[in-house]
Amino acid sequence: MILHVSRWRQLSVSITNDWPSNYFFKRLQSLSAPNLEILEIYTSQYTFNPTRVTYRECFLGGTPKLTSLRMDSRCFKSCKLPCTNLTTLQLERLSPYRVTHPWTDFLDLLRSSSLVHLSLSGDFFAKPRRYISPTKVTATHLRNFRCTDKNVICFMWAFIRAPRLQLLVLKGTPLDLWAIPYNTISGDNPPLFPSLTTLAVINCQSIPICTVRLAEVTKNITRLVVSHASQDPLEKNSIVDNMIESIANPQIFWPHLKDLTFLHYSESYFGRLDASSALKLVIRHIQVSKAHFTLRILGRHDDWWRVADPASWMRLRRGNFLQLPVTPGNGSDHIPWPPRESIDFRSISELPFIT
Repeated sequence: MILHVSRWRQLSVSITNDWPSNYFFKRLQSLSAPNLEILEIYTSQYTFNPTRVTYRECFLGGTPKLTSLRMDSRCFKSCKLPCTNLTTLQLERLSPYRVTHPWTDFLDLLRSSSLVHLSLSGDFFAKPRRYISPTKVTATHLRNFRCTDKNVICFMWAFIRAPRLQLLVLKGTPLDLWAIPYNTISGDNPPLFPSLTTLAVINCQSIPICTVRLAEVTKNITRLVVSHASQDPLEKNSIVDNMIESIANPQIFWPHLKDLTFLHYSESYFGRLDASSALKLVIRHIQVSKAHFTLRILGRHDDWWRVADPASWMRLRRGNFLQLPVTPGNGSDHIPWPPRESIDFRSISELPFIT
């Protein structure tokens, strides 16, 4: 296998305690992989032994064509790959043993001159030492960013600009913890994400004032995906709840919005987001944007509306305002993420952003 390293275009490695990976990586350490484009290293969360070094730096001879790298946090801690042309980076906390990187490591990732797709699944980075930065790091070519890292979600707003960012997916942190400084939403400063068109917010509870701030800093989006899994029928704490409550206000959230996907997996929720309120929301956005508006919901939500409020449901249907996503079990089809190399090996990468 090693003899053919010069021909490798993709290398996917799954490490367990039963496999002598130290010897394997020692063989790779000084080699060059001139044609390697995709490298994926997966450490099983059930078999990883924290006292045993199972990964070491490799390909120190060079990987000039490497564009896609997927690693768990422990592997990345030791990574010394030459990654000057990297366009896709996926970091995943697949081991139960947490490895914390300093906040400056996150900023260094964003400084990459080639990075286009960045995915952070799990908590990797420590809090910044100070929550306000005098100068922002510019992620020059970053176009797609998804994240479940709590500290990154909370504090990135004061530290970064991404002028080409088009897709932002955030999961698992209540909006009242997001430290979005006021000066990032005032008219005196350039927008953080001027090219952002799609925002996905997954299981992030919110209150109206927090949704206001998020809407201001992402005001140019045309597509919003909200996935919410609260089981309390009395809670009104999703972004869509806040949007419904603001219908009568002179200004609405996301005035350019044309496509709203709302996925809620609790049947007890359906009675609160009724067809009548949804219809008012659709009409209000059409009045503001002067463009067609599409609301996408789950099939069982649609079934409930058809019985509970047939008049409003029929108006939504006849106006072609209501569309149904795919079945709830296939979340990857409606939580957007473009890179799709090596789907079988990377299928676990999608799970944290679906469930």
